[in-house]
Order: sequence, then structure tokens, then C-alpha cells
Amino acid sequence: MCGFSDLMTDSTCPETMSRSAWPELKGRPWKEASDYIRREYPKIMVQVVRGGKPTFSKERTDRVKIYVDSDGNVIETPTIG
Repeated sequence: MCGFSDLMTDSTCPETMSRSAWPELKGRPWKEASDYIRREYPKIMVQVVRGGKPTFSKERTDRVKIYVDSDGNVIETPTIG
């Protein structure tokens, strides 16, 4: 969670982020998708997850999950959470 001072300086705080999903990355290689997202938000955590695998982590406003197939291509729209 972002504090008041973070809102003024940190582009990974949800209140200062201009987008929360990247549908244009579906079908792209995971590394390309990760680099694309990090160009917009350098401090955001990117988590790559194999599709079909359950994830048990809490929702986070400083993380983007990228779900990939066995070839490493994005199979779902990457979103913050």
C-alpha cells in the first residue's frame, strides 16, 4: 500500500497509475511483455505464472501477473493485482 509521500513520487501507486491492464500484450513472449510494462512503471514487480497453475498470493497494487503457456507466450491480459 502506498503512503502519502509515495503518491507524490512513485508511479507504482495505484492512485498515480494511468492503466492497470495491457491487452495488447496477449500472445507476445513473456520477456517482451515484462519489458514493455517496466518501461511504463520501472518499479513495478512482474510475476510470470504458468497458465493453469493456481496462485495463492494476495492481491497487490504493486505487481503485474503475466500468465504464460508452455512456450512462454502471454495467454491472459496482464493486469495489476
